[in-house]
Amino acid sequence: MAAKPLPPPRAVYHEARLREVWDLVTAGSDGVTEDGDSSGVSLSFAVLKRQLDDLEVDFGTCGLDTAKINRAVFQTTETDPDLPVDFVAFCAFAARNGKPPGGVDPVLETHAYFEKHKLGALFESMTASLMVVKPTDPRSFLAERLLNLKRHGTPVAEFSDAELGSLFDMSDAAGAGHVSGAKASKGLEVLVGRVPPEVSENPERLITREHFIRLARGLLETYGS
Repeated sequence: MAAKPLPPPRAVYHEARLREVWDLVTAGSDGVTEDGDSSGVSLSFAVLKRQLDDLEVDFGTCGLDTAKINRAVFQTTETDPDLPVDFVAFCAFAARNGKPPGGVDPVLETHAYFEKHKLGALFESMTASLMVVKPTDPRSFLAERLLNLKRHGTPVAEFSDAELGSLFDMSDAAGAGHVSGAKASKGLEVLVGRVPPEVSENPERLITREHFIRLARGLLETYGS
């Protein structure tokens, strides 16, 4: 008898359920793309509270306690109504504050742990460093960068203009000095897993080498670790 196929990863399942809630509360907000992607949307807690109240969102579909989450949102709104929250922070907040009596799913708890310690950004920075620099001894290279981060706070993903330019050159095989927004997006996404809207929303726009480096610097300053 053939083995049954494995179910999809639970992390994807829970992220999908929480994304459905996020898409619901951010519908119509600035930052939602034409295809409905709300990943880049950030709301204040005051707006989040109003949306959750108006829409009567049920977090039970995510395996979480709705009353506990609503109470935590209310308390945060009372103390800091303008505090911004994006999708990643929303997932962590929901998992941290919405534990049902039997405990929260370990996948959601892990998601919150990664967000608290910013491990996602750290791993992305480590991967980006390897892909851009291509050191001959990757283990020693990463060990040195992590040690510098611990001792001096030096970002793991710290690159020279020449190194960022080499990342651009991979996309500019013809040596034209510019690439399309679509190609630039792939190169920029290597750095921190994100692409500026001005590039992602304009795939036909031409991006020069200098512009690419400026965009890369902006992403590293904002999201790098």
